This record gives sequence, C-alpha cells and structure tokens, in this order.
Amino acid sequence: MSEERQGDGGASGSTAAPRVEGHRVVRRLGAGAAGVVWLLEDDDGARRAVKVPRLGPGQGGPDRREPAGERPLDEPLRGERWRVRGLEHPHLLRLHGLVPVELPGPDGRSVRAAGVLMDFASGGSVGSLMAARGTLSAAEVVTVTVPVAEALSALHARGIVHGDVSAGNILFTADGIPLLADFGQARLTGERRIRRATLDFAEPDVQEARPSGDVYALAAVAWWCLTGASPGPARSRPPLPVLHPGVSPDLAAALEEALSENPDERPGAREFATAVRRSGPAAPVQIAAGAAREEYGELATALVPSRSGPGPRRRSGDRWKRRNRAPRAGRRPRRAPHERLFRAVTVLLAALLGAAALGWAVVSGAVDDESSPSSPSSPVKALVRASPGRATPGPGASPDAGPRAAIAAAGRLLAARTTALLTRDPRRLDSVYGDAVLKDRDRALIARMLTERRRYDGYRPVLSAASVDGGVSADRAVLSVTVRTPSYLIVGDPGAGPSAAARRPAGVEELRLTLVRRDGGWRIGDVAPRG
Repeated sequence: MSEERQGDGGASGSTAAPRVEGHRVVRRLGAGAAGVVWLLEDDDGARRAVKVPRLGPGQGGPDRREPAGERPLDEPLRGERWRVRGLEHPHLLRLHGLVPVELPGPDGRSVRAAGVLMDFASGGSVGSLMAARGTLSAAEVVTVTVPVAEALSALHARGIVHGDVSAGNILFTADGIPLLADFGQARLTGERRIRRATLDFAEPDVQEARPSGDVYALAAVAWWCLTGASPGPARSRPPLPVLHPGVSPDLAAALEEALSENPDERPGAREFATAVRRSGPAAPVQIAAGAAREEYGELATALVPSRSGPGPRRRSGDRWKRRNRAPRAGRRPRRAPHERLFRAVTVLLAALLGAAALGWAVVSGAVDDESSPSSPSSPVKALVRASPGRATPGPGASPDAGPRAAIAAAGRLLAARTTALLTRDPRRLDSVYGDAVLKDRDRALIARMLTERRRYDGYRPVLSAASVDGGVSADRAVLSVTVRTPSYLIVGDPGAGPSAAARRPAGVEELRLTLVRRDGGWRIGDVAPRG
C-alpha cells in the first residue's frame, strides 16, 4: 500500500507522539514511508488530524540542520499543502494549513518541524472496509467511485495529478461520504511519475504523471472492491460480470474502458464519473465494519443535548412518543403517493453526494423522557415546533419547484445538516436553514456536543421514506419523511463514570419537513411531527 492513512490504526512505525501547540494528541491513526498521521483534540473537544514527518536514524535535537544538499525534513509536507492550496471540493479531504510540531527524536531530543493539519475522517478507509467485509456491492461501488472521480476532475482541471489513488487514500466521513486524501504524491501534469504509488492500483510502465493514470487507479480500486483482487493485465483479466454477477453490463464496460492499457482510450475523470453514475443504482456504503472501534464512536458522538440546555421544553405526551412505538400487528405501513419518485431521487442523491445517510436520521433515536427520566431529550424534539399553515401553490413556480427537485433539495439539506453536526462545525448551518430559531438551536446543540463527550455504539439511523405532502410552490414545499434508528448503546454519560452505558431501543420518527426558498435556493423552514 501507499502513503500515510487515517484508517490503518497505526499498526506500524514509531509510536512516540509529537507535541502540537493547542492540541492534545489522542492516538495515532496511520503511518507511511514519509510521515505519520495523529488524531488531535483541541481545548473545545474538536477533532482534527495532523500529518508529521517521520524521523530517520540519527535525526534529533532542536537545533539540528540537514547536511548540504539534503531537503528539509518537512519539505514534502509543505509541498503537499502547496499543491492543493485554495482548492475546495466536497470530496477532497480538507487541509487547514501547516502547524509547528515538536517530534521526539531517536536520541531523546526534540526536532522542530511543520505538520499538515487536516480534517479527521472518522469512517475509516476503503482499505479498512474491505479488510472487514471482503467485497462491496455494485451499488456501494457506484457511491464510492462517482464522488472520487468528480474530485479527480477538479484536480485535473488545475493541472494536478493525484498520483496515488488507492484504497488506503479514499476515506469516509462519519456519515459515509467518500473523501480523496493524501496529496503527498501529487504532481503537475507531465512531471516525472512519483516513485511510491501503490502498485496494486497504479497503471503499469508509465514514467510521467498524467490524469489518465488517476482514472486507471480509481477504476482499479473499484474493480478490487467488487472482486477482492486487483484487475491485472487486460489479456488475462476475466470478464467482471463473471467475477461479480451483480455488476451491470454498463458498469463493467465503464471500468474496462478506464482500465484500458492505452491511456488515450481511457475517459477523462468527469466522463468516467458520468458513465459510472449511469451504470446502475447507488446505495449507502455500510462503513461501520471498516472503522476502528474508537473511530466508530465518532459516527454519532454527543448528538443528544442536555435537558438543561437552552430552548423551550416540549411536552412529552403521546404525540411526542410515536417514534419508538412498534407498528400494530398485521397493519401494513402507509405507502406515500410519491414513494417511487423518492426512491429514484435517493439513488441519484447517493451517487451525487456519496452520502451514507441522507437526512434528519442523524439526530433521531433518543428514548422518551418518561421511559428514562435521567436521559436527555432528543435533538429532533428540541427542534420540533408548531407547523405553520400550508401554502397554496401559486403562479410563477420556478422550474426547480416540482416534487422531484424539492425531494432532491431536502436530501442535500439534510446531508449538509448531518455533516455540520458530525463535524461540529456551526458555519455549515448557514446554507441549511431559512429559519433563525432552528439554526440557533442547532448551534446550541453543537456547543453542547463539544462539552458532552458521549459515544454512541451502534447508532446508525437511516432516512427510509419521503413524499410530497401539501404541494410544492415556487417558494415553499412540505414533505413527509420517515427516519428509522436501530437500537444503540450510549457509553460514558456525563457524570456517571467511565463504565456507564445505557441501551436505547430502536425507534421511528415521522416528521413533516417544510422547505422555504431563500437566496435563490431551498432551505429548511420548519420541522414538525407528522400526523
């Protein structure tokens, strides 16, 4: 495998932790030939990762100097930051800049250097996921491949070749969104090829960096995810549908074209993304098996606010307890009139966003106050308030005001809110809400998340259904959504000691979601219980 990873658990290499001003080092995340990645936590509890250079034998001392002609210890990391400076893409791991670090030298003295501060991708990597599961479904591979291909397209548009697209360098956020990471091998188009690309995925016998090599490598990762083996030479490569019967002919053709031994016959990254997207349905990637146990707690850490937090209390009568009520025996669930439409849009969103969960599901699942008097109330309960009157569809509806566009917008907004909560970044809420009260409550929730360091084992809610309810106008849409949460374990309740744990039952949230148009786009205007 290749360079430094956040997902290998740090199984090899030096274990001496660096010192990073303003941060506590939590644990090592991964290591490679040139550097080591560590998980950091600041005074507010926010978590990021830092990549620091690896020390060789005899390197140590705060005043050490490299011999004449030798590169500075941290020069590769400085170059990594420079290569992608100013480039923002939702599926590129975000780098925040260089930070001064002190590294323990082999002789016991410290070495001053620079580390690259980056987002912490707590969902593990494609490599760790494959180690746990063996193969992925074709629909999951679509969800992984399309966003990464689009990220490569953004790099290629700037004349940058990643140079080491591999299973270890495709990471997942807590909610299953794939991110392309590790720009240490990136080069400008036409530069000499990097010497440490991952051989299982790199195109053979090529000496210079070029975009077609990234496309080949991503297709090789996709092939490996489907079959558990690298594609190998074309002359001895079995047909993909033979190795994986669930692969559609279109997906097999897209991968075969990208794996062509003639670089000129391969599609560009954007064309490859389009071909894979059109090849078949996408599905959420089940990432929990690939995340380290400590990282799995990050999937839903401290999402339940304390009772004493700001915001009005809501009554806990029967109307508020529906989410945990089991369906009546023999009673079939209601079928929404636009259920087929929602399923089609869900497939589209999963491919476009690469999201493992599309919505409000991230904050549901707390038990009722009456069943556990000491438990905090649900974030959904804290956000729900009286639903305003329904708007009557009026004239002048814009072209994107139909049911399909409204449901697609809801998926994007709910995914954005999920990301804001799981990354504990209140700035991300600005593009989510058209209602100041709801946004302020989420801001308060994030503030409490940073102080109440909970871990939820097995917390994996999903948005299971959605339909238009009440019509769609040019400036307002009302949707019905269903959120299902499996049983999960809350570990480490504040004030209860490190051994405290409480099992929470499975639950269902039936919600009405109102969208309003602000600044030329849809925003969340209201959340209320359905019924």
